[in-house]
Amino acid sequence: MEEFYVVGAAVILPLALIAAGVAIILMGMYQRTKSLEMAHRERMAMIERGLMPSPESDPARFEAATRAPSAGVPRFTSLGVAVVGIGLGLMLIISLAGGAPDVGIGVGGAIVVLGAAFIVNGYLQRGAHPPDVRPLPRSPAAGTSASSEPPGPPGPAGPPGAVGP
Repeated sequence: MEEFYVVGAAVILPLALIAAGVAIILMGMYQRTKSLEMAHRERMAMIERGLMPSPESDPARFEAATRAPSAGVPRFTSLGVAVVGIGLGLMLIISLAGGAPDVGIGVGGAIVVLGAAFIVNGYLQRGAHPPDVRPLPRSPAAGTSASSEPPGPPGPAGPPGAVGP
């Protein structure tokens, strides 16, 4: 009878620990979901009222929203890693299974070099940013007077931050 309790404890204790770990993970996921939902509701309320959410609240998200996406850069690197893996696998298969190490190194090595070129291309493009597109300054039309002063901001003139009378 005592052996039953020992075996039961040896089975129940690890199962209880696993269940506790899963429960902790689920509670953490629930808390994270609620936190993100509250931040989203706050942001949507600010946008509905016509306010721009401050960049200090989430600088990384603000930078990601204002920066132009770099579409193909991570793809080049991950594609390069995959092609290098295919080349190394092909090199092994031809060299060992085919019994022709020279041919395996030649064919697989060529594919590995192609994959390395993709990886290098991805790293080189990582620092490249698209050029700023700004309108060219317009020259004054014939017959109009050109002012050396730039035009003032639209709207009522007054000190910044002044609200109401």
